[in-house]
Amino acid sequence: MLLGRDVEYRLCARCELLQTESPTWLADAYADAISHLDTGAVARNRLTAQLTAVVARLVGARGPCLDYGAGHGVFVRMMRDLGFDFRWYDTYAQNLYAGGFEGTPTDHHAIVTAFELLEHLADVRGDIDAIFAGAPDHVLVGTLLHHGWDPAWWYLLPETGQHVAFYSPVTLRFVAEHVGYDVIVGPEYSLFSRHAPGAVKRAVLQRLLARPSLAGIVPGRLVARGSLVQPDHEAIRQSRLRKSDTP
Repeated sequence: MLLGRDVEYRLCARCELLQTESPTWLADAYADAISHLDTGAVARNRLTAQLTAVVARLVGARGPCLDYGAGHGVFVRMMRDLGFDFRWYDTYAQNLYAGGFEGTPTDHHAIVTAFELLEHLADVRGDIDAIFAGAPDHVLVGTLLHHGWDPAWWYLLPETGQHVAFYSPVTLRFVAEHVGYDVIVGPEYSLFSRHAPGAVKRAVLQRLLARPSLAGIVPGRLVARGSLVQPDHEAIRQSRLRKSDTP
């Protein structure tokens, strides 16, 4: 049962994508953009910020980055606090913490992150194409991978109705082939890259994605850049002043 409905799940024999039937219940599911059951949201943002900062350093990412499906903007604010020029994009949630730093997926970005997003995609092919639309250098995704159909798997989260698509390692490799990217697959976090990293760097990234908590033991001074807290404050302040001066 999903939101009180009998729902069919379908597993693709070719790519192992597991999907619900056409999700006609999404208006009810997204009455609240962020489910109250997501009690791990803050802890996850802390972990993904640490992980993304280390990955960005390892791959030498430079330039603007985008958090696709950014929710209320907590992760974007955390990354900007670490000195990374992250931008916010979400079609459901309100930008509460990163206002003034919105981004557009069709623009080129050094890194696009998509954490706890892929499982929400109703049109998997179309939405994944949208994530890669700006030909980013890297796409770092976070979604728990399945290893076959299990009706008791907690990640189905039928109570919320928001999780409608689920991926296996085979699915992500299928996606990589579709978009023309290399991929390093981890149990929950995976990295797509336009150009495959060298053998040594790939091994380090593979280990990091397999155990993302390792990012937390890397000294902050090795990954953080100059914080954007004060520059962002001044930029927003000046923008408001200009608007107030406009006749």
